[in-house]
Amino acid sequence: MNGRQIHRRASLVLAAVMLAVGVVLLLQSASSSQGGVLGRVVLGVMFLLVGVGRIYLEMRRGRRR
Repeated sequence: MNGRQIHRRASLVLAAVMLAVGVVLLLQSASSSQGGVLGRVVLGVMFLLVGVGRIYLEMRRGRRR
């Protein structure tokens, strides 16, 4: 396995972790009645978008080669 393959896999793993963090934040905010729910929703959506964006860009970059 060369450096590019390691970078690509690490990037996909990081994107999956970001997606998981986003889902957890959204689930916590949905089940919580405490304050600060809006902040968790915003962070959850941001993590989801960044994770999806990283996966999309990595897949698109892989097709070009």
